[in-house]
Amino acid sequence: MIGAYGQNGFEDKAVLCFKEMLKEGLLPSPVTMMKLMSADAVAETVHCYIIKCGFTSDASVVTSLVCLYAKQGFTDMAKLIYEYYPTKDLISLTGIISSYSEKGEVESVVQGFIQTVQLDIKPDAVALIRVLHGISDPSHFAIGCAFHGYGLKSGLNNDCLVANGLISTYSRFDEIQAALSLFFDRREKPLITWNSVISGCVQAGNSSDAMELFFQMNMCGQKPDAITIASLLSGCCQLGYLRIGETLHGYILRNNVKVEDFTGTALIDMYTKCGRLD
Repeated sequence: MIGAYGQNGFEDKAVLCFKEMLKEGLLPSPVTMMKLMSADAVAETVHCYIIKCGFTSDASVVTSLVCLYAKQGFTDMAKLIYEYYPTKDLISLTGIISSYSEKGEVESVVQGFIQTVQLDIKPDAVALIRVLHGISDPSHFAIGCAFHGYGLKSGLNNDCLVANGLISTYSRFDEIQAALSLFFDRREKPLITWNSVISGCVQAGNSSDAMELFFQMNMCGQKPDAITIASLLSGCCQLGYLRIGETLHGYILRNNVKVEDFTGTALIDMYTKCGRLD
């Protein structure tokens, strides 16, 4: 029940269920604690129970605790626990790398990644994506290129999510040609990849390229979703393309595309900036 509540977004009920279990005199197991941590319970409280119950020797519990602290932004505490206990695995390190990445501490991200290599733990696609996510400052562009090189050497660039991460990274630095080159080099282009390159072009101010890619996307038989439409509507704002914006609005109505909050906002923004206040 604790796990079910956590997986379905009822974190408070998961914690309440755990408290009811304790009231009935039932002792938690390592699995209980991991389920509670997956429900995003308060890290310090769970940590206390883990020590009380003597689960600090359980590698899976310690790994989950490291990831919980990292997820909640207590990166230094996560790293301290990781270094104190003998358990050294990719999941813990990826959690720490992700936490540093969210904070934009690229030097710490790189150190964490290097540590995985030094421990002879081969970083996976998730770890590489987390690194790329944190590279947003122009002064770190060379670091992004270095990780692109690592992806080529390790074969991780073949992973769809890594390719999308690289496309987004190059787009953030206005390196649209590099992003397009990565895109066209891929044999398989799922919707998420089309969305990455279209969104990247719009963010970099190359809305004309984004529109051209949309036409190619339709010719390939790939159907856009709400994210595609929202990105293209932003491009219409840049170029003042009212006609294309109206066409996209018509596409939404004809194909019953679910209008998320961001899609509705993008439609309002497009009509406003194109002079159609009515």
